[in-house]
Amino acid sequence: MEDLSKKTIYPLVDTVTIIAHKGMQRLIIKEEELKWNSDEEYEFLTLQEISFQLDQLGYDRTYIVWEESGLEGNIYMYGNYSPPTWMEHGKTRGYA
Repeated sequence: MEDLSKKTIYPLVDTVTIIAHKGMQRLIIKEEELKWNSDEEYEFLTLQEISFQLDQLGYDRTYIVWEESGLEGNIYMYGNYSPPTWMEHGKTRGYA
């Protein structure tokens, strides 16, 4: 199985939706809640950094990260299995 924890997510390149839980409530996480790394052009986080920050912010697992461009997209899930691991949960055809 591929280790997806180092997969880099760029919210300014792709449309990114992050979903977490507080109890039974499913919440969309605002990008401003996370501390994004940046290089000269873009902000980014790895999937591992996203799950670490969500844990630190007190969200309950399972976490879902959905990244989508015009032609394709990926849905990643964390914490649905033991031990917690990032897994590809699905693919989309993009928004175009």
